[in-house]
Amino acid sequence: RKWRQETERILYDVLNSPESGFHMAMYEDNLHLGFFGNAPMLVLDRPGNLPLFLSLPLPECLLDKNQDNRVDTIIRTYKKSAKQLVQAFPEAAKSNRVRAAINTNAAEKFTCIHAIRPRKSAIMGSRNALAMPWESLYVLVEEKMLLEESGFESFPAVVSRWIVSASEIYGRGCGDRALADTRMLMEIKRSGIKARQL
Repeated sequence: RKWRQETERILYDVLNSPESGFHMAMYEDNLHLGFFGNAPMLVLDRPGNLPLFLSLPLPECLLDKNQDNRVDTIIRTYKKSAKQLVQAFPEAAKSNRVRAAINTNAAEKFTCIHAIRPRKSAIMGSRNALAMPWESLYVLVEEKMLLEESGFESFPAVVSRWIVSASEIYGRGCGDRALADTRMLMEIKRSGIKARQL
């Protein structure tokens, strides 16, 4: 019982720590889930630090599922500044464009792709990141440069879906049902404003 109590305390300490970002990620996920019906969240292990909970904006993500109707693939496209790129991936400093943006303090953003998907040549139980069941690839699009290749023992994301049928990859939320009415109300409001202006 004491062990369970201590484990529970440690778990709550991690979840309640601002460093893990759990509560902010859950808040964003609930907004996405209720309106769009999909809420992808990454749970990243950071050796020496607390795990990081990161809510992913749905427009950035491409999802795919396996034969069990579970999401097992996320391909994410997002933008980072040169400074953020080099902080996350020292390999990016080899790019002339990235170095130039850092030196001139430019606000230029670079497009990155992060793909997490099942590895075809996985070795079960392997401690080698390049042989684990899920592969993780970071690519800098502008330079066609592989920034990092690693792996995960288990799928590092939680993808909640509101209403989903067996044939669907993406879920449907309350926003889908309200979308037609919302557009109609916006059109009525727009017509009212035009009429008042006239």
